[in-house]
Amino acid sequence: MMSETCKVAQNNISSYACRNNSRCVDTDNGYRCHCKNGYEGNPYLPKGCQDIDECDESRKTSKHNCSRNQDCRNTDGSFECFCKKGYKEETGLCQKIQEGYLLIKVVIVAGVGFIALLVGMSTIYLVYQKRKLIKLKERFFRQNGGFILQQQISKREDSSKSTTQIFTAEELKKATKNYDDSLIVGTGGYGEKAFSFNRPQEKRNLAMHFLTAFKENCLLDVIESGIVKDENKEEVMEVAVLASKCLRLTGKERPSMKEVAMVLEGMMMMNKHPWGSSNIELNLEETEYLLNEKSGIFERGESTSHQNTSIRDHVLIPLDDGR
Repeated sequence: MMSETCKVAQNNISSYACRNNSRCVDTDNGYRCHCKNGYEGNPYLPKGCQDIDECDESRKTSKHNCSRNQDCRNTDGSFECFCKKGYKEETGLCQKIQEGYLLIKVVIVAGVGFIALLVGMSTIYLVYQKRKLIKLKERFFRQNGGFILQQQISKREDSSKSTTQIFTAEELKKATKNYDDSLIVGTGGYGEKAFSFNRPQEKRNLAMHFLTAFKENCLLDVIESGIVKDENKEEVMEVAVLASKCLRLTGKERPSMKEVAMVLEGMMMMNKHPWGSSNIELNLEETEYLLNEKSGIFERGESTSHQNTSIRDHVLIPLDDGR
C-alpha cells in the first residue's frame, strides 16, 4: 500500500513501485499494483508479471475459449483462435471443408499454374522464333548479294532516273495483299498461268505460249496490260529476246545467270547514256561503225526475223559462249 496516488507516483520513477506488465490502481489510502490482464505474478518485482499461456490445456483457470473446431495460438498477454486443418471460417464459425471442394481448389490452383507456365513458355518460344527469323533473313540477305545491291543503289542515288528499288517486308506484304496466292506469277498473277487448258494445245504451256507469240511477232499482245508503253517497247523486246534464249532446250545454248545479269546491266547503262534518249537520232554510218567495232560481242546464230526489233537487240554479251 502506497500513500500517494497513481498520478503522483508515476511522476517519480525512482519511487514508483509498479513494475513491468503491471498497472496502477488508486485506493482510499494510496495506490496498489496489479498484473495486467493476461499476466500473473508479483507486480512489485522486476519481471514479476509473466505472460499466461491460455492455450495450455493443463491449466484449470485462465484458459482459452476456442471451440472444438479451432486451435489456440498464444500471444503476448492474450491468445487467438483459428480454424483447424480441414476447416474453413464461414459466418464466424469453422465449418468442415468438403472433399470435393478441396479437390476443386487443388485443380483450380494447378490449372492456373499450368496456364501461367504455358503462357511463359509460349512467349519465350515466340521471341526465340522471331529472333531466329531475323537472323535467317539477314543470312539470306548476305548470301543473295543484298549488301552488293545496296552499294550499287547508293551509287545511283544521285542519278536522275532510278532503276532499282529495295522494298521492305511490310511494303511487299501490302503490295501483294498479304501474299495472296492469286497474285503469284505462274499461278494466275499478272493474267498468266504456267499451264492452262483455255489456250490452244500448242500454247497450253506458258513457255511455249511465250515462244509462239514471240515467233509470230505478236508478243506485245500477250504481255500484261500496263507494262508496255511507247517509251519502253524497245526495252521490253530486248528482255523478250533474252528470255527466249533462256528457254532454249539445250543447256549449252542457254545463257548463264552471270551473262543474263551482264546483259540487263548493259541495258540499264544504255538507257542512262545520252545515246539512249529518244530525242537524239544516231547517225546510221556512225552506228554501223560502232557496231562493227563491237562485233566481238554480237549475238551469233539469231534468226533474221528478229533483226528489225531494235539495233540494241544485237549489242549483247555473247550468250552462246563463256561456259
